[in-house]
Amino acid sequence: MLQREVGGQRQQAQNKPLAGAADRIDANALHEWACAATRAAHRAGVTIVAGTDSTQRRSNRIARDMNALVKCGLTPLDAIRAAALDGARAIGIEATHGSLEAGKVADLVILADSPIDDIANVSKVVAIVKGGALRRVRMPDTDASAEVFF
Repeated sequence: MLQREVGGQRQQAQNKPLAGAADRIDANALHEWACAATRAAHRAGVTIVAGTDSTQRRSNRIARDMNALVKCGLTPLDAIRAAALDGARAIGIEATHGSLEAGKVADLVILADSPIDDIANVSKVVAIVKGGALRRVRMPDTDASAEVFF
């Protein structure tokens, strides 16, 4: 039950339509609805964008978002486009980011295996290039202690 403070006194918030709503949410049904909506939007030509607002340096949230898009019916290439070019377009930086072209900022990852074959391969980062400079190399099948930073 929700509580609120009125005039310095705590009162129970009763007869509120959302009181206890979290207990009534069926996470699987919500996920299926979200996938169906994403699939329908994609088929209708709506631009789908993958992204994260994570501030964690070693976050793989974008990889999870891309994986979720594929599970919802997008192809691996569509998920990659959603995270790269369409993401850059959505925030207005497609002139400088989002694809590998002459004159654009070279921010990219080098992967051990093709994400076109399996979108989970976006997590198999071998090297990171930031601003055109090699920043980190990690040999495949090693742990984080084998990373080399530049």
